[in-house]
Order: sequence, then structure tokens, then C-alpha cells
Amino acid sequence: MNINWVGFRSSPKPPVGAQKLSIESELEPRLNIGQALQLFTTSSGLSSWLAPVAKLDARQGGAITFSDEPEASGAFSMLNIPKRVVLVTQKLGGLDASFRERAELPGQASVRLKLTVTKFVLPEEQDEWRQNVSAALSRLKVACEEEPL
Repeated sequence: MNINWVGFRSSPKPPVGAQKLSIESELEPRLNIGQALQLFTTSSGLSSWLAPVAKLDARQGGAITFSDEPEASGAFSMLNIPKRVVLVTQKLGGLDASFRERAELPGQASVRLKLTVTKFVLPEEQDEWRQNVSAALSRLKVACEEEPL
């Protein structure tokens, strides 16, 4: 028996014929690490760029329920504060965010945020998945430029 674990939940095997897709993005917002982490670990933060959050349990294995699509839930599969947060959502797949302070800007709030989104996607669903990821990344860029939460 082959069991893959997502947080503390078992994850299903990828559909037959699905390909593993991955999109990476790097941002350098004028936020400190705490402010950047809030975009990934609070209801208001995730709602500002991912999807409206109805319920959130921000701990490893904790569930996320989205209010616009309750069936498209998610979970925190890894929390390594202040360096890394990994979320798994039904719609986008795995969202692996890593955070590093930018040393070249002493005295200024600045962090380097690397986000990798990965999912096994059927060929006929790949364009839609890419569009959904692109839209989420665009909203994240906007959220990074707004006033801190």
C-alpha cells in the first residue's frame, strides 16, 4: 500500500495521465518577514490574495476552508516559522513559500519571498490551472505592495 501524506492527512494518488506542473515566482516586497508570513498564515492575509477564507487553523496539519468554494479546502502541511510555509489546496495544489531577509537593505523592511506552486494536472486542465496560478500570483504581488496587515 502506497500512502502519501499531506500534513497529517493522506493524499490521493495523482490521476492517470496527469503531469506534474510547477510554477515559481520570486518577490521582494517592502515587508518584514513577520508581515510577509501574515499573508500565508492568517485569514485576512490569505483572503487578500488566495481566496476568501471562512475558517483557518494555522498550525501544521490545520485545515483551511474557503468561503467562495467550501469544497476547495486546504491544509497547512508544513510550518517552519520564520523560514517556510507549505499549504496544500485542492484548486492550486501545493504552495511552498520560503522567506529570507534581504541583507543588502539594512534598516529597511525587506524580504525575499519565493513561492513554488506544484500540482499533478490532466492535460485538458493545464491551461485553466496555469491561469488560476497566474491570477493568484498577481493578487499576491498586489497584496505585498499594500499596507501591512
